[in-house]
Amino acid sequence: MISQPPHGIILMTYEYHPFPGGIGTYAGRLVDIVRAGGHAATVIAPAYPDLPADPQEPDTHRILRHHQISPFGALRALSILRNVPKDRLFLAADIRSVLLTFVLRPFHRRGYRAMIHGSEVSKFRTDSILFRFVRRAYEGADVVFANSHATLRIFSESFGMPRKGVVTYLGVDPMWFQPIHGNFEHPQLAAVPQAASVICAVGRIEPRKGQLETVRAIASARDEYGLD
Repeated sequence: MISQPPHGIILMTYEYHPFPGGIGTYAGRLVDIVRAGGHAATVIAPAYPDLPADPQEPDTHRILRHHQISPFGALRALSILRNVPKDRLFLAADIRSVLLTFVLRPFHRRGYRAMIHGSEVSKFRTDSILFRFVRRAYEGADVVFANSHATLRIFSESFGMPRKGVVTYLGVDPMWFQPIHGNFEHPQLAAVPQAASVICAVGRIEPRKGQLETVRAIASARDEYGLD
């Protein structure tokens, strides 16, 4: 996704740690990786006064509101974008950041890269005015990044294939790629017999992620055919 940026990055997001959401966690890990590599990272993110945060975060501007674009936040973000060196890569890490970046582009004159998330791109109806505007914002990005092939497919089915779409796992926690050893920590899972048929799914139980349909299909198969 970012190959040895010589002068660092700018990351803007309307969700960021310590908020425990997926987008915020991903954005935070991405910044940590860039900084660990010795590169500068300017962050434009929301403030969470009710959540514990690291007061020593370098070059982090908590001027935005969580999931809300405000005139004040937009003007402050524009000021930062105009003052950070032009040779930094600019990543809009969520849909609101992409929209704001697109609207302000005549004033900050930066190219930008967009990060897409299934929770965002799956919600739009193709007949809405907002859909057309969002599509234009993504079309304006130099690159559209996704952290899975499934997310890029959801995006392409809704918005069309981006001119440059890239799947990258930078920012994804390494634990997802490590083999599992030992027993389950959860007592009920640990009590499942070794020979039992187990179907595993990752993610919250919600319609977008497909688990509800999976549970219904398993229940139907069990009732009609059994699970052996």
